[in-house]
Formats: sequence, C-alpha cells, structure tokens
Amino acid sequence: MSLSESLSQFLFDLETSDLLTSLGRSPKELNQEMCELGMSSELVNLMTNNRRILNSVLLRLRLLSEANKQEDNVRSSLSRLNNNLVKSLLDHLYLQHKTVKNSELLQESPQESPQESPQESALNTDDQVDENSDEDDENVLLNNFFNECVQQTKDATDVLRLSDIQTTLNNWWVNESSIDVPSKPTLKTYLTERLGKGKKSTWTNVALN
Repeated sequence: MSLSESLSQFLFDLETSDLLTSLGRSPKELNQEMCELGMSSELVNLMTNNRRILNSVLLRLRLLSEANKQEDNVRSSLSRLNNNLVKSLLDHLYLQHKTVKNSELLQESPQESPQESPQESALNTDDQVDENSDEDDENVLLNNFFNECVQQTKDATDVLRLSDIQTTLNNWWVNESSIDVPSKPTLKTYLTERLGKGKKSTWTNVALN
C-alpha cells in the first residue's frame, strides 16, 4: 500500500469518525470504536479536536505523495510542527504501508532450499515448535493486549465489562496471532489477576484506550 492509498484509507476512517459523532457517540465511545479499527488515542484526538491542523497536514501529505517523497523526507517536512499528534498520524500511515509491503513480500514464491536429512528436519521442526510456542504464548499476548488497549484511571465512572473487552480482544488478536482467542473464562481469570476481582464481570476505574 502506497502513501497515497494509506491516505485514502485514513480519509475513509475519518468519515466514519464524523458519522459516529453525528450519530451521538460520546468522546469515550468514539475513542473505543476507533481504537478497534487500529487508531491510537492520540490519533483520535487529532481527528476530533484538532481538525484544522489535521486538514493542513493531510493537504501537505497529498502533495508530498504526488511528488513521490520518501518517508524520511515526509517526516522531515512536518517535523517543524513539533507535534506528537501529527507524529501519531505519520506512524499510523506508514505502519499500514509497511504492513502491506511486508505481506506482499511474504506472498512471493520462496526459492527452493537444499533438501534436509531426516535428522536435520526433525531438529528444525523442534526448533520451530519452540519458537512458535514463545511467539504465540497466550500470557505474553494477553500482556501485550492489556498494555496496548487497557488503562486504569481514577474516574469511578469508567466501568469495563468483560463482554466489551472480549470484543476488543477478538479484533486485536486476529492481527497478532494464529492461535485461538482466549475464552471468556480465561480472559476473566487474567483480568482478575491484573485488576482484582470484579463485580458481576465488571471492573471500575478501568477503560479501553
């Protein structure tokens, strides 16, 4: 996906954000739903509360894209703004670009490798199993999800339901691992360990990013 295509995708997401706002979504609800689409809280803030800066930056990005400028040139051009929200937009756009590019590289036909002996094949298979076990370890992934998408607050009105976090986890997990998403009982046990025992599968002073 080129920068131009990433911009088109972002503009579509921006229209979705505006539509949600017009339908009466609260800032908290909007932030949660856009987070499920891969948006950071900083990016949602830029989209909803800093529209003038956003429109100016999007215009500049379109011009730089038409000029086929590379990422370093684009970031340098916008660095004078010294704005973390703008940086979050660039990170989002180029993450999409790199993710699709890497996916395309993986889809290319691999070159044939020399045939391995049965002993080497067995050893390599064991190594791969160990590596996959480390990469897909359920607790590691749950910790990553918790750190990225859950925050503890001082606001007693922030209430997190098990069903809400399960939905967010399902969307997040698809992009992170090929193993099955943890079940609700597993997730509840994990949240109890991290947040303490909830009341009727809800926790207070907790919110989704």
